[in-house]
Amino acid sequence: MKIKDLHNETMGYLKGHFWTLLGIVFLEGLVASILTGIANQFGSTILKLIFSIAIYAITVPLSYGVIASFIKVSRGESISSFDFVNDGMKSFKKVWAVFGRTVLKLLLPAVLMIIAYIACIVPGIVRIFLSFSDGEVPSYLGTFNIIALFLAIVATVFYIIKSLLYALTSYILYDNPELTGKEIVNESARMMKGYRGKYFLLSLYLVTIIVVLYILISLISVFLNSIIIAILGSILVIIATVALVPYAFAIQVAFYNLLRKELDGNINPEKTTEE
Repeated sequence: MKIKDLHNETMGYLKGHFWTLLGIVFLEGLVASILTGIANQFGSTILKLIFSIAIYAITVPLSYGVIASFIKVSRGESISSFDFVNDGMKSFKKVWAVFGRTVLKLLLPAVLMIIAYIACIVPGIVRIFLSFSDGEVPSYLGTFNIIALFLAIVATVFYIIKSLLYALTSYILYDNPELTGKEIVNESARMMKGYRGKYFLLSLYLVTIIVVLYILISLISVFLNSIIIAILGSILVIIATVALVPYAFAIQVAFYNLLRKELDGNINPEKTTEE
C-alpha cells in the first residue's frame, strides 16, 4: 500500500463529491463553533462547564457522522449535506462506547506521558524556589532534567504507537454496527498490526503538505514586494489548505478500504484480541 495508491483512490472518491464533502466538514465545524460560542456566553463557571460537556457529547458523534459520509462516498452511496447529523446521532451510544474503550486502552500511556511532562518542569520550579530562598542549586538537577526529558520523549512515542492501533475504530464501527465497543477496538488493533508504520507515514505525508503550504505563505510575504500580490498569494494558499481537509478525510478512508482488501476481512472480529 503506497501513498500513490492511496492518492489515486482518494481522488476517485472526491471526483464529483468534493464540494458536498467540503460543505459537510464546514457544517460540522460551524455547528461546533456555534455551540462553543453559546457556552462562552454563560457567566457561571458551572453552567459553562456543564454546557461544554454537553457540546462534547454531541460533537464526538457528529465527527463520526462526517467520517460516515466519506465512507458512503467511497462505496458509491449517495449523500446529502446533513447526513452527518443523522448518522452521528443514530450511532450516539455506540460511538461513545467505542470512544470510552479507546480512552481506557490509552489511559496508561497517557498517564505515563503526563507524569513525564510534569517531571520535566520540576527542575525549573525547584530553581525558581531556590532563587527566592538564595539556596544553592543541586548539581544533580541538570541530570534529572535530562533524564526527565528523555522519559517524556519515550512516553510520547509510546503513546503515539499505542494510539495508532485504534485509528480505524470509526470505520470499523460503520461497517460493523452490531459489534460491541470492545470488539471494535480489538478489531482495529488486529487490522493495524503491522500497518502502524504505514499509517504514521500517511499522517506525516498530510502534515508535510500543510507545513509546505504555510512555508509558501511565509515566502510569499517575505519575497514579494507588492502587498496586493502577497495577499492574493496568501489567500490562494489558505484556500488550498481548506481544500486539503476533504482530501485528508478521504485518504484515511482509502487507507481503511485498501487495508480491508489486503486483509480480506476473513477473520472474525469477536475472536481477535489486542496484541
